[in-house]
Amino acid sequence: MKRTGPHVGRNTTCSVQRRGSHTSDIGSQHPQHYTRAVTTVHLVVGSTGAGKSTFSRELARDERALRFAIDEWMANFYFPDRPSDADFEWYWPRIERCTRAIWSECEQALALGVPVVLEIGLTRRSDRAQFCEKVTRDGHSLQLHVVEAPLEERWARVQRRNQDKGETFSLEVTRGMFDFVETMWEAPTDEELAQYVGQRHDTSGTREANTRPG
Repeated sequence: MKRTGPHVGRNTTCSVQRRGSHTSDIGSQHPQHYTRAVTTVHLVVGSTGAGKSTFSRELARDERALRFAIDEWMANFYFPDRPSDADFEWYWPRIERCTRAIWSECEQALALGVPVVLEIGLTRRSDRAQFCEKVTRDGHSLQLHVVEAPLEERWARVQRRNQDKGETFSLEVTRGMFDFVETMWEAPTDEELAQYVGQRHDTSGTREANTRPG
């Protein structure tokens, strides 16, 4: 699949002037130029079972990027101590903590010119808008990737993942959890995609293990 959008590592040239710098010939100051990389944040969104994890792994490999997935952080830090009756009120503050920690790591990578691939939820448009504005305000390039597949096909994938517990498995997703996320998911509009150089990636008719043909 041919991808378009901002080129990772695109450079902008900035001028700086060092105080007191001069040449012995003319005694004047000369600006020195340095090149600062504008590094790309790849934001991957989609509802449960769309194939985000597989897509993100392949994208990170192709772009030589660091990948961060909220489900993996939650599974490592919080799921071992999760109460059996955990509900949204239990999940949400912990998701926010993980998201802040992930972004702190991202800032360090971006400062070194390393692109990042983020799979951190952001199912609602308002949450995405807030996050995307922060990324662009901080001077980074942003590309939005929307991974899509029909509902029943996604649920079938989730059931297989629950059973196989393969590479993309983080936690067992019940039908109730699946349906709850569906009520929260707000697919990006064409306007949102245009604003953030977005692309739609249709994974229908494929197994989740192969979501980026070509």
